[in-house]
Amino acid sequence: MEESGVNTGLNTGLNTGLNTGLNTGLNTGLNTGLNTGLNTGLNYCLIKKNKIYEQLQDMMDIEEMSMNDPNQNEKVFYHIKKLISKSKFIELRGNENNTNSLLEEIILGITENDKSQEIQGNTLLVYGDDDAYYEVIYMENLINKKRNNDELNEFGSLSNISLEPIYGDCAIVKTGFKNNQTIPTKISTDDIVNIFINNFYHKGVMIDTDGKTTELIYSGETPHPVIGSKFERYGEIKVLGLVFVPWIEKSNIVNNIGTKLFESEMKGRIFLTILSPISFKRYWGISIQSLNNILSILDNKEKVNKVNDEIIESNYTINPFFLIKKYCI
Repeated sequence: MEESGVNTGLNTGLNTGLNTGLNTGLNTGLNTGLNTGLNTGLNYCLIKKNKIYEQLQDMMDIEEMSMNDPNQNEKVFYHIKKLISKSKFIELRGNENNTNSLLEEIILGITENDKSQEIQGNTLLVYGDDDAYYEVIYMENLINKKRNNDELNEFGSLSNISLEPIYGDCAIVKTGFKNNQTIPTKISTDDIVNIFINNFYHKGVMIDTDGKTTELIYSGETPHPVIGSKFERYGEIKVLGLVFVPWIEKSNIVNNIGTKLFESEMKGRIFLTILSPISFKRYWGISIQSLNNILSILDNKEKVNKVNDEIIESNYTINPFFLIKKYCI
């Protein structure tokens, strides 16, 4: 199976014991509802230590599939869903005894197989879009941060935005957006499938010079198999806390949407891609709806300032999608 930059980054991160972007004390915006939601039907997904990346490689080889071939996307998605659905290391759990908060249940769950006194709970952002974001909760060993690879949790390590090596068991929680607030939301196996797929496949938006927009799915860090070889990588441009990586097809025709988005005259078709917020280490997805939300905020200087101010106040640790959704109305 071909390795994308994400895969390369994962291997590098695992071999060097990266700690960049590590958050401590469960402080990345976990909603307080996790502490109080005893009987609200909330849950989390326990991810036991696993070798899911090795299993994926074996599956790709056996099925003779390539992530570089857009025509095989649906086939790859089908087999990834099949792989996740039969995995024994994935378990949806709710409140077990109706006396602990969900957060307490999560800590109990991920420490079932690790009773060390030198561990501390941490969280990292996993993925986010217009409707929700996901975080991984895991325990870091304060004494031995680089542990045996047999203890590696490949799903957790591959899925977090910092490509931080995660050892032992971890948990994935989901937070939704409603009425300009973040709320703990029930997570499903389909969410876990989508998280894993988004480690390799990303959504971008093609912006034609006539203003037409189209969502396209690409794999890895280079979208040429989907958009064609005439597009050139423009660079990285930060807008409302998001880092865009536009790919541009040279032309003499002004692209009005691109010009408005980047506050500089842009010509030709543009394929918009973005990097993950906070760490900027990997590619994420952006939808037409997100693009429209951003454009609506750019029409209002006061809203632009509010978004940027909140990002600065959070020390650049907040998920920009929430702020964009909050202020686009």
